[in-house]
Amino acid sequence: HNGNSVLTEMPFANNQRVVIPSGAVQSFYIYTPSRLRYREEGTEGQEIQSNESLIFNAGRAIAVTKWDVPGSNVVSPRVLSGILTYDAIESANPATPAPTRNPTQPPTTGPTNQPLTPSPTSPPTNAPTNAPTSAPTSAPTNVPTSAPTNAPTNAPTNAPTAQPTLNPTSSPTLGCGNGFCEADESGDTCPEDCLDLILIPSEVGGNGAYGTMFSVTALERDVEITSINFHASQSAGVQVQVYTRRGSFE
Repeated sequence: HNGNSVLTEMPFANNQRVVIPSGAVQSFYIYTPSRLRYREEGTEGQEIQSNESLIFNAGRAIAVTKWDVPGSNVVSPRVLSGILTYDAIESANPATPAPTRNPTQPPTTGPTNQPLTPSPTSPPTNAPTNAPTSAPTSAPTNVPTSAPTNAPTNAPTNAPTAQPTLNPTSSPTLGCGNGFCEADESGDTCPEDCLDLILIPSEVGGNGAYGTMFSVTALERDVEITSINFHASQSAGVQVQVYTRRGSFE
């Protein structure tokens, strides 16, 4: 551990990954005798931080021992002081689109003997209308309006500004390389936008606990959690244990 002021990076052993499918909740429990820093914020289960891929929910801490014991050992709500590092990946089981509507009815039997529509319309109407209308209207209207108006308006306004205004900002670009992992991109198709992404639940907290539990929710894409980085209460070479499971930590 690097202590309270320096973030301790903790990649998972053997290059392991925790895959969270789109829409799923994944819970984590981190334990170390060096005590993890946390903040007291919100209510347990409340969304604390989010981005386009993940939601981080407030959890709880175990103050003294590794596991919960009767009494006042569990404190809640608590938010881990650290950083989640993850990759956005392709969905392993993409959703099947809904089936289309029922097909049309089977074709009819052989052609009919006679057309289905009724006979054509009646014969054309009688001869054209009666004699044309009366003679045209009387003489044309009065003479046009009076003489034209006075001379045009005054001289034009002063010359334009000395220099043109600044160019407008460019339109936002789409596609790989724009700094956003879009819905049609992944770590395979656009590593610069979709790998080594981070979510920061909280900055350095003032208190510490032996264990911290929390949950995250994947939004519209599958993600892989690659490391959980944290602030510890002291500098020491002790082991950190991470437990995880799908769903709530209850």
